[in-house]
Amino acid sequence: MKLTGNEIVDAMVDYAPPSIAIPSAWFKTVVNDKGRPNTNAIIILAEIVYWYRPSQLKDEVTGEFLGYKKRFKEDLLQKSRKGFEKTFALTKDQVYTALKFLEELGVIKTHLRHVETDTMTLNNVRFIELVPARLKELTYPVVPERDPIVQKREGYRIDTRPLSYKNETNTVITNTGITSTSNSTTTGENEFQRLADVYTNKINQNLAAVHEFLLDDLNEFGLELLIEAINEAALSNIRNYKYIRAILSGWKDRGVTNLQALIQDRADFEQRKQSQQKRKSWSPHKETAMKQAPDWLEAEGAKQREHDKRRQDELAASVPDDEEMQKMFAELRGTQ
Repeated sequence: MKLTGNEIVDAMVDYAPPSIAIPSAWFKTVVNDKGRPNTNAIIILAEIVYWYRPSQLKDEVTGEFLGYKKRFKEDLLQKSRKGFEKTFALTKDQVYTALKFLEELGVIKTHLRHVETDTMTLNNVRFIELVPARLKELTYPVVPERDPIVQKREGYRIDTRPLSYKNETNTVITNTGITSTSNSTTTGENEFQRLADVYTNKINQNLAAVHEFLLDDLNEFGLELLIEAINEAALSNIRNYKYIRAILSGWKDRGVTNLQALIQDRADFEQRKQSQQKRKSWSPHKETAMKQAPDWLEAEGAKQREHDKRRQDELAASVPDDEEMQKMFAELRGTQ
C-alpha cells in the first residue's frame, strides 16, 4: 500500500470514524472537570481531525485506488485561531480556551514557528500537531467495569492547570520557505520577551493568562505599537488586557497599523482639537453683525427703539417732581 510519507497522516489510515462527523464517544470523553461535554473543544477537534484524515488518490480514468495524500501543505497543520473563529462563529476567548483544553487533554500539540515568505518573516505562526494514539483513546474508550457514577465523577477528570508561555517552544522545520528556530535567540523570541517584560512590569504579573493574545497581537500590530498600547493603558491606570485590545481595535479602525501612523494620527487629532477651540472662542463683532442684518430687521429695530424712547418720556412726564409732591402731601393733611 502506498502511503503519504507523513507519520501522523499515515497513522490515520486505519482511523475509521462513524458516519457522523463527531463521534458520540467524545461527549463522554472530551469533558470538563464536572463531567460535562466541552462542546467548543469537540467541534474544533472535529475540524482538526478532518484535516489530518488522508484523502484517497484514484485514477481519473479507471477509478483504481492509487494511495493516500494529505490535505495540507506542510508537515503539520497550520491553523490560526482566527480561522476557527470564522468557521464556527466563536469568540477569541472561546477558541483559546478550547485549544488549551485539547492540549491539556493530550490530543493535540501546539508549535510556534517562524515562516519565511518572499517578502517578510512571519513570527510565531501556529501549527497544530494531532496525536493519533490519544485520539483513538477518546474515540474508542475502554470502559472499566466500575460503578458508572464513580466513573463519571473520577474517570474523566481533567487537570486544567494554566499554560505558561515558557513551556511553549518553537520547533524545527526545514521545509520550503520555513526556517529552523529550535533553541534559538531569534528576533521573534527577543521581541516577545521584551513585550512580556513590559506587560508584567506595567500591567500584570499573570502573563500566562494573556500569552496567546500577546502572540496574536504581536503578529498583527508589531512590537512598537503593542508596547505603546500597554503604556497608554498604564497611564490610564486601567490594568487589564481587554482595555489594551480596545485601544488596538480603535487604532485599527482609524487605519493605524504601525507606530509612524499612530504619531501622525495623534498630530492630526491635536490639530483638529486646536481648530475646534478657535471656532468656539470666536464671535462676530456687534457692528459687523448689524451691518450683516437685513434691511427689514434694521427698520423694525429702529421702530422698537423709537417706541421705547417715547414710552420712557411719557413715564418720566407722569412722575411728579418734589414741589408737586409737597403740594399733594399738604392737601392730603388738610383733608384729614
